[in-house]
Amino acid sequence: MYQAKQIGDRLRALRCAGRYSRKDIAARIGLTAKYYADIERGTCGMSVDTLLALANVYGVSLDYLVRGKENALSDEQVEWAVHCLCGLGEERREIAYDMLKVLEKR
Repeated sequence: MYQAKQIGDRLRALRCAGRYSRKDIAARIGLTAKYYADIERGTCGMSVDTLLALANVYGVSLDYLVRGKENALSDEQVEWAVHCLCGLGEERREIAYDMLKVLEKR
C-alpha cells in the first residue's frame, strides 16, 4: 500500500542528512519547492517518474523509499536463484515461486 506520510518522512530524513534545502531538491528534479514540501508532508502523492528521480538523487532504492527497507538480495543472488529455478520442472518452479512470495511478505 502507498503510504505517503511514511515516504515523506523518509524523504525529509534523507534531505536533512544531506543538508539540502527543499528548494535544492525540487530544482534538481524539476518540481516547485511547495510541491516537494507537500510530498514530504505526505499531503500529496507523486508520479513514478518523480519517485525514481528522488531515489536517484538520494542514492537509495525504490524499496527503501516505498517500503522503508532495502532489497535483501544482491544482483548475484537473484541471478543464482533464477538459474536454479530455470532448472526445475514447472510444478516445482511454481512451488518455489509460492514460497518466495510468502517470504517476501515477511
